[in-house]
Amino acid sequence: MLFFLTAFLTILVDQFVKFAVQTHMFLGQSSPFLGHVVYLTYVRNTGGAFSLLQGKSLLFIIVACLVLVAMFIFIKTILRLDKILIFSLGLIAGGTAGNLIDRFRFGGAVVDFIDFRFFPVFNAADSAITIGMVILALNVIFFTKEK
Repeated sequence: MLFFLTAFLTILVDQFVKFAVQTHMFLGQSSPFLGHVVYLTYVRNTGGAFSLLQGKSLLFIIVACLVLVAMFIFIKTILRLDKILIFSLGLIAGGTAGNLIDRFRFGGAVVDFIDFRFFPVFNAADSAITIGMVILALNVIFFTKEK
């Protein structure tokens, strides 16, 4: 249940915020959000997280589909994991699905909007994937017991 709830809420938040950006900003518009530290900048990105590998949309669609299919194939195993691992995989699945939805809707691009000015513009789905991967990695590094 935690996996599906986390994934669903991640998709919901991601798509809601992207919708708000699209309906209240024009493409290319940038406005300060938190002082002059964080800006809201509406861009479309055909690359991966943090604008890596621009123009490789088909690759990202294939990888996203494979990740989601693998998670559903191994769902019984996922649901037997510790809650923190289930949560991290839910973030990864939700972020992956959120960006995949965009890629299908916008011809291979995703909507990005979080802009720190010193880093490529990214979105909530990218953040969820990154946070999920960090939690997963830390858990594996520090809490996996050797047999």
